[in-house]
Amino acid sequence: MGAGNRIAIVAFSGTSGDLLELIQLDEDGNVLGRMRADHLTGPIGFALTTDGHLYARSGGGLAKSILLFDVAAGTSKNLDPPRNVDWLMGGDRENLVFHIPGGLGQTKAGWFTQPTADSTVASSGSETGSVSQR
Repeated sequence: MGAGNRIAIVAFSGTSGDLLELIQLDEDGNVLGRMRADHLTGPIGFALTTDGHLYARSGGGLAKSILLFDVAAGTSKNLDPPRNVDWLMGGDRENLVFHIPGGLGQTKAGWFTQPTADSTVASSGSETGSVSQR
């Protein structure tokens, strides 16, 4: 996926198993960083924002946390997701797009501002703001 001046690659390493690797490139194809992400479980949704932030949400059901990756440092941080959202569908400029549970046969998407770096799951639960829903 690409956004801004970054490209993010999510790759399975090897020919079998669940060895997941994240690679981030600049616009010229130079490697900015790479890291293992084997701890993620499916289904996995990723988003790359135009300001270079790489997010993921793994597992099923309502999102309990989302991950913000610093691929160059090889670290990730759990952040609070917006309330009552399912899976992470992707990024739209600097916003995150989540699936919002609806009634039978309904599909809804919500655009949300990125959580702040200090809105960790262990914090008091600062809410991210909804930009819009469709």
